[in-house]
Amino acid sequence: MNGLKMTKGFLAFILLLVTAVRSAQPVQAAPAQLLTYYFTGRITSISGTPFGLSPSLGQSVTGSITYDLGLASAYNTGAVAGYNQPSPSGMSVIISGVTIHSLNYNAFQVINNSFGFDNFNGFFTSILAGGVPNSGYVSFNLTDFTQVAFSSTALPMTLNTSSFSSRTGTVYGGGGLLSFSIDTLVMAVSINIKPDTFPNSINPQNNGVIPVAILTTNTFDATMVDAATVRFGRNGTEAAPVQSALEDVDQDGDVDMILQFSTPTAGIQCGDTQSNLTGKTNTGASIQGSDSIITVSCK
Repeated sequence: MNGLKMTKGFLAFILLLVTAVRSAQPVQAAPAQLLTYYFTGRITSISGTPFGLSPSLGQSVTGSITYDLGLASAYNTGAVAGYNQPSPSGMSVIISGVTIHSLNYNAFQVINNSFGFDNFNGFFTSILAGGVPNSGYVSFNLTDFTQVAFSSTALPMTLNTSSFSSRTGTVYGGGGLLSFSIDTLVMAVSINIKPDTFPNSINPQNNGVIPVAILTTNTFDATMVDAATVRFGRNGTEAAPVQSALEDVDQDGDVDMILQFSTPTAGIQCGDTQSNLTGKTNTGASIQGSDSIITVSCK
């Protein structure tokens, strides 16, 4: 009897010890939920030679803006009650082949309780210009005076450049300042060419079809894609889908979109290492994705 009591007491002690050890384990941080937009624009003003560059007015600018949806904060008062907006977490601008990339950020929203969100800004200091640490900043500003672009509680899923009253960006440092327009803003999505195989080998001479999946992730719902707007190929503008369906392509428990494209129409050429996809969601937001390929049967 005493032995049974001792055994029960010992087991209770072990259970208490295990519980204590588990409680002492560090809490794992939630994984980043990154959503990237690619943008294109043109230089609208120049002062000096920022980072030694000598660009010209009207010259093209490209880059990207990244959000971490895990850092979203809700607004509970005024006209913007219920909005749950993330802060931008990174930005890069490419001018004359030189990449100016943010290393940290200070992002903020300007709120007008009568009209909702007037501006959505990202201001990034401590940057790399051409791979060299520099002082200065890159920034962007999206203005919505008409309360159209910010009329949703899920901004990143419905962001449409044409909805903003103004869309601008700035690069400062290294002896100069330039401003640029943001003419297009395209959501980056995950795609998988030929989901059942890797590497993704394509014979450009083949007359068959190429399956391409648009994947649902924790930052994008592939069922929102308007299949009729999707194009796929060498540049992402060539082939319209000949067939599309919704199914769990990657077997992760959510619904993806699978599309079939004519190989000849896709325009893939021998030696290509990447193919691209573009399209729009059913809310009008532009999307873009790419995946690696290897070409075969080329002589």
